[in-house]
Amino acid sequence: MSRKLYPVSCKAALFNPDHTKVLVVEYNPGNFGLPGGHIEGCESPDEAMQRELREELGLEGELQLKRVTFLRHPDGKIVLGYTGIVDENATITIDPVEVSAYYWADMKAIESKRIDIGIYIEIVLRTD
Repeated sequence: MSRKLYPVSCKAALFNPDHTKVLVVEYNPGNFGLPGGHIEGCESPDEAMQRELREELGLEGELQLKRVTFLRHPDGKIVLGYTGIVDENATITIDPVEVSAYYWADMKAIESKRIDIGIYIEIVLRTD
């Protein structure tokens, strides 16, 4: 069975409660980003975002997410950006097929680009 993917994906900036850290995933060595992925089939963007967080990070239950922006990815797709809060002590179980690791990155490291998450920094820096 093949999946129908749309040229729209979703990424989430998941902050700790005091917004001093953001959860960053490593898709392969040295390739950092935010958790998320493509919309599939008849999913809404919000459904796709929740599914991707379950698949990549094992986060169960509905997370309170807010859609804050959209970006044009260099490969032509549209990326919908979300923000949310996750406790740093939440149980995270990565799917090694989806991601190789996750980190709670200090916001200063993101802002200074010591940890480079590419265009997704625009989602992290949204304040609304």
